[in-house]
Amino acid sequence: MQIDIDHIRQLVIEEMTGTLSEEDSAWLQQARAESAEVWLMYNQLRKELDTTATREALADLSHTLPAEKVLANAKRKKKTRTIFSITSVAALVLVAVGLYSLFDPRPVPQGYSANLPRTGVQLQLAGGKVVDLSKDQQQVQVGGITINNTQKELTYTANNNTPAGMATLRVPAGKDYKIQLSDGTQVWLNAATRMEFPLSFKGRTREINIQGEAYLQVAKDPQQPFIVHLPHSTVQVLGTAFNVNTYDSGQVKVSLLEGSVKMLTPDHNRVLQPGYAIHFDAERGITMAPFDESEVLSWQKGIYNFDDKPLQEVCNIIPRWYGVNVVMDDAQTARRHFTGYFDRNKPLQRALDNLKATKLINYYFDKDGVLHIQ
Repeated sequence: MQIDIDHIRQLVIEEMTGTLSEEDSAWLQQARAESAEVWLMYNQLRKELDTTATREALADLSHTLPAEKVLANAKRKKKTRTIFSITSVAALVLVAVGLYSLFDPRPVPQGYSANLPRTGVQLQLAGGKVVDLSKDQQQVQVGGITINNTQKELTYTANNNTPAGMATLRVPAGKDYKIQLSDGTQVWLNAATRMEFPLSFKGRTREINIQGEAYLQVAKDPQQPFIVHLPHSTVQVLGTAFNVNTYDSGQVKVSLLEGSVKMLTPDHNRVLQPGYAIHFDAERGITMAPFDESEVLSWQKGIYNFDDKPLQEVCNIIPRWYGVNVVMDDAQTARRHFTGYFDRNKPLQRALDNLKATKLINYYFDKDGVLHIQ
């Protein structure tokens, strides 16, 4: 789908002012459903436009004015902001520039390729046998286990003679993968994530271990509670959908979409309600707050969404998504804030060039392929 950011932006403003035609509304809804790029752009524009300054500007101006004039008026109301705060309408201006650049079909400069690991997704069975899941479609028979790998999704069947023990699914940097467990639970694993699980659940509980990030839709079974072991904590559920993130050392984030979960840590027990995320820090304990579903789950579409985040946090995802080591050469640069996103389906250099164009960073690759941010 050909993306026209100016057209999308105009439709969003018309939608917010109640002047969007039925025909344009239907087109926008279909475009969001068919294109991850439009979906993310729409969510970002709605979020950035939903500020006091912009609402005042929209109320002051006629809906017939072009989007650029509305934005310019809103920006004048917020002109005391600095470029590196990147919030409110000023953020929208920079995000719009970045989005336009990301969707611009110009060729990417030659001479650079991400240093992604050569290994693909791997499944290690309890007996030590390793199955390479890098092919788009395959079926593998290992003892009493039939493994089906189709388009980055794993299903399997195991007979009663399957050896006990935990299998391990490893997803390397730059990849993501989906698996359906024996009870029907579905797990989407993000890059640089490992999950340990039994091929069949026996006993009073269903227990797995996750390190990295994953989204789970747990099959309901009140007689056999589902337990997810994370570094520093455990999550207990009956049947629910939630996201877990343990990328940052000493920290665990659980975002609940539906159902109910309980987080257990050495010092705290906390029940989480839908629409809220729980954040456990080994030093600060537990905090809870509402979360933005489109932001937390955007990684499933190959997109990592940032809302006014320090560049240090932005650069932490590069090793996981692109397999490239990163060094922040300037502490001041690391503290600058960024609103926008990285698309894993686009070359890394394009995202870096977009950041450079906003005057946030300079960068270079050294002779060993290490990315330096200045």
